[in-house]
Amino acid sequence: MPPAAFIALAACGIALGWLAVHAVQPIELGFMQWLASHRSLAGLTFVMHRLSDLAGQNWVIAIVVVASATFLVAGHLRDALAVAASAAGMLFLYGVVGSWVSRPRPPVQHLENPGGGSFPSGHVANSTAVYAAILLSGFLATHLKAVRPALFALAALLIAGVAVSRMYLGLHYPTDVVAGFLLGLGWAAVIRRTADGLAAATHDLEHR
Repeated sequence: MPPAAFIALAACGIALGWLAVHAVQPIELGFMQWLASHRSLAGLTFVMHRLSDLAGQNWVIAIVVVASATFLVAGHLRDALAVAASAAGMLFLYGVVGSWVSRPRPPVQHLENPGGGSFPSGHVANSTAVYAAILLSGFLATHLKAVRPALFALAALLIAGVAVSRMYLGLHYPTDVVAGFLLGLGWAAVIRRTADGLAAATHDLEHR
């Protein structure tokens, strides 16, 4: 299932990228220019930098390591592998879609030094894939069921904050962050379904 789902998600991402570049960009460019002209508050800019940091490479790696280790200690190997696979696979998916679309960054002042193209947002895609994999884990459903809604709300706020920060800093168009969210969520769901399917198949074989 993952190869076919990966190809399908990549195709959807590339199609969204084509639409973003050829159909929506004139509207988005006006918004980005307006947003760049309203970045006068130093305190707000500081907050946006910190929100962006929450989806940076070091932070995401730390979350993956801590979450996977926690699941392993708790005896939830499937959850640990799902988080790791979601993070690793999303990096590959981001690379494939980004290289095909090759969308330049918005032509406004960048408040951070970006690398790579604009579409999709890697910060949003990677953080969404990791947070979603954690939230979909059997560990949370079993042991932290009472606080799961609060964790969902917190993750949603973090992802939204990251998305806004990447636009505010001049690094991404709105469609970049939307596509990043959809790809991250879709890939995490694919990994979760695959992990559950493999577990069910293994259980059936063991009890025949």
